Amino acid sequence: GMVAWHRGDNALTAESLGRVIARHDVDKHKALYAQFIKEFGVFSHFYAGLARTIQGEFDEGRALAEGAIALSEQLNFPHERGFALLARFNTALLRDDVETADEASHEALTYSIQQGFPEFVAMAQFVQGWCLARRGDIVGGVEQMEDGLNAWRQTGFTCWQGLFAAIIAPYKVQLGSIAEATDLVEGYVAQVDATGEEQTRAPLLLARAVIQRETGQNAAAQHSVAAARTAARQQGAVLWQRWIDTQFPDDE
Repeated sequence: GMVAWHRGDNALTAESLGRVIARHDVDKHKALYAQFIKEFGVFSHFYAGLARTIQGEFDEGRALAEGAIALSEQLNFPHERGFALLARFNTALLRDDVETADEASHEALTYSIQQGFPEFVAMAQFVQGWCLARRGDIVGGVEQMEDGLNAWRQTGFTCWQGLFAAIIAPYKVQLGSIAEATDLVEGYVAQVDATGEEQTRAPLLLARAVIQRETGQNAAAQHSVAAARTAARQQGAVLWQRWIDTQFPDDE
C-alpha cells in the first residue's frame, strides 16, 4: 500500500491499507514493532489518509490521520507519535488547512528535535515554511521550505522530494526566481522518470506549466497542463485535478 501510494495508485493504496486497518489489533500486534521497527496500524492510517485526501475525500483523510494519532497514544512508542503527527499535518497541508498544518507541524518539530528524528524534523520544517508562505510571507516561507527540503535530502530519502519541489516552485515564480524554479522542477521530473514516484508527476507538471505561463510559453504551458490532467485522471487524484483547475481554470 505504501509503495502503491508513491507510485500514484491511490485506489490500491486505500484498498490495501484499509485491509490492514481492518485486521489491526493493538494488543495482538503491538509486539511486531520490535521486529519490524514499523507499527503497521499507524503507518497504514497515515498512507490511507494521504490516498483518501488525494482522492478528494477530505473528511475521510482527516479521520484516518486522527486515527493514527489515537493509535500512537495507545502504543506509546515515540517514533509512532512523531509519525502520527506527520499524518495530521500532511493531510492538513494537502486539503489547505493552514491552521491544523501549522499547529501539528510545530508540535512535531518540537517533539522530533527532542526525540532525535531527523526526517520528521525536516518534514515539519518544510510544512512550517508552507504555512508562512500561505499566510503571505513568501520570502520567509520559501526559505524555510528550502531548509526543510535540504534537511530531508540529508536523510537519504529520495521519496517526497518531488512533491516538496512542486509546492516550492510556484512560490519561487512569485519571487521572480524563474531559473531556480525551472531547475528545481525539471530535476524532479527527471527523478520521477527514473524512480517511478508517479504520485508527484501531476503536481510537478502543474508547476512546470506555471513557470511556462510566466515566461510567455503559452503553448508549452497548455501541453504541460494537459499532461498533468491526464496523470491526475489516471490516478483518480481529484485533489491534483483541483490544484490544476485553480491555476488553469479555462484549459479543460
